[in-house]
Order: sequence, then C-alpha cells, then structure tokens
Amino acid sequence: ISVVEIEDVDLAACCGIHVMETSEIGAIFVDKKTSAGKDGFEIHFKIGDEAIAASMRLASSCLSIIDGLGSKPSDIEKTVANMKAELESARKQLKAAVSQSIKNLEPASINGVEIYSGVFSTSDRTVLTDAAENIKKKGGVAVFVGQGENLSVMIASGNPKVNCKEILSDVLTSFGGRGGGKPDFAQGGVQDVSKADEVLASLMDRIKRTLENA
Repeated sequence: ISVVEIEDVDLAACCGIHVMETSEIGAIFVDKKTSAGKDGFEIHFKIGDEAIAASMRLASSCLSIIDGLGSKPSDIEKTVANMKAELESARKQLKAAVSQSIKNLEPASINGVEIYSGVFSTSDRTVLTDAAENIKKKGGVAVFVGQGENLSVMIASGNPKVNCKEILSDVLTSFGGRGGGKPDFAQGGVQDVSKADEVLASLMDRIKRTLENA
C-alpha cells in the first residue's frame, strides 16, 4: 500500500482500489504493528469480511486467555499489569538470592588458585556473568551452572593455565551440549537439567587436573 498524506489534515493508507463511498469498505481492523527500521513502524490491517474474521479470532484468543487467568474482560488489563509487576518482583528477589549465594561461596584452593563453583536455580546469565567476571579480575576461577529450562554453564579464569574455552567445550560435548568463548571466559549449555551436578563435577575435575599438572 501507499500512505497518502494531506499535511496537517489527514494520513491515510491507500492500496490503489478506490470506492465511491467509504461505507463500501465495511469493517476495518488493525491486526498487527511491526517495526520498520529505526524510528519507523508498519501498521497491518484488514478490511471487509477478512477484518471481521480476524477480529473474531483475536476475540476468541483473548477470551480464552481471560478464562485461563480467572479474570473478567473488564479487568484483564489490570490483571496482566499486576502479573507483570509480580513477575518482575520475583525476578529481582531471585537475582538477589543468587547474588547472595555466590557471595557466600567458600572457594577451593588448588596450587594457590581459588576456584568458586556452584549450581544455581536461575536462567539469568547476567548475575552469574557479573560474579564470574569479578572473580576473574582477582585472579581466581569461577565455574557456575544455572538451572532453568536448560543448563547455562560458564567458566571464567584469571589464571592463564586454565583455558576456559577448551575445558568447557570438551566437557559439555560429553553431555550432549556445546559451548564456546575465549581462553579467559566461556559459556554454553546442556539440555538435560538433571545433569547439573555431574556437569559441575566434571568441570571441576578437569580444572583440578589442569592446575595440578601445570
């Protein structure tokens, strides 16, 4: 379509089909809004019978969601807003709890290198990454496994003897996972969340042997 603009008066979508009266168009339904590059967007709409069918499908979906949430049509916007607020609050609390758990970790010392490791119930890589980077800056090694829908695994090392990329890739491959990164920081994933403790133990064993044989 083309967009026809009468400056300061009107802005209209034109698909090239003209009518004598606007009543011939029938229903108009905006069913989607998408990004169209920087500072731009596209508005998708349907007319006539297609507009009615699209609006009915959306109404049916909305009613199904409303019923599933145990809400009422008049209250659904407030219900969703409350759910979003509660979810954000829960995320912040979980992030704080994970952060505190990391602070409480007692490091293992191998040949003078401090290694911090643990399994955490979170899919938020940010808090794990921040902590791992801080440990790396102090010359230590961090080995973290996050449990979400799958396992998020990361290693950070401030000691050049520990090649994070090589160790992570080798270990995760044996669990059907994969990973990559740099010698001082690598991350990856494993689908089977029940393997969290085994993955951590394998990583720690590999790092221990690396440092002891260095």
